[in-house]
Amino acid sequence: MITSTLDGWYFGNLFLGGLIGMLIVDPLTGAMFKLQDTAQVDLIASSYQSNNNLDKTLQVVSLNDLPEEYHSKLVKIN
Repeated sequence: MITSTLDGWYFGNLFLGGLIGMLIVDPLTGAMFKLQDTAQVDLIASSYQSNNNLDKTLQVVSLNDLPEEYHSKLVKIN
């Protein structure tokens, strides 16, 4: 579960004259909240294999288990 707290800068709207930001913009956009810095999850290995190209699930696999033909399509995200 990811928790959130009220961001201290939310009250900065009072001092900076942003009453609209405090009452309308920040609550609607979620900018009034601060999320925790980290999250940890335990992944469970699965042998599920989808043959449906329209399947929109996330699969985490080892690079060693990925067929060679997909290696050229990998994109570094970090």
